[in-house]
Amino acid sequence: MENRFGIPKADYFTENSNFYTGSLLPFNYRIDAGGDTIQVIVWYGKMCLAKSKPSAQREFSKDTEGCGKALAWLEEQYQICVKQQ
Repeated sequence: MENRFGIPKADYFTENSNFYTGSLLPFNYRIDAGGDTIQVIVWYGKMCLAKSKPSAQREFSKDTEGCGKALAWLEEQYQICVKQQ
């Protein structure tokens, strides 16, 4: 699967509990592995997450498989955004 988002490899999240943000305007996303799961939040527009209403969010297992599923879900959400534009 294409990684149009430039998201790091799974160990960036599974071993280090990091977060990662990015955008393909107007599509924005945050991937956070600070807890026991990987949480992905998407929102639209020019504003930061704190000033926006999330369009969708979902949690995934904090392992390599969960990272792959998160990336696939993020791509699905991006396609929804593109169709709405």
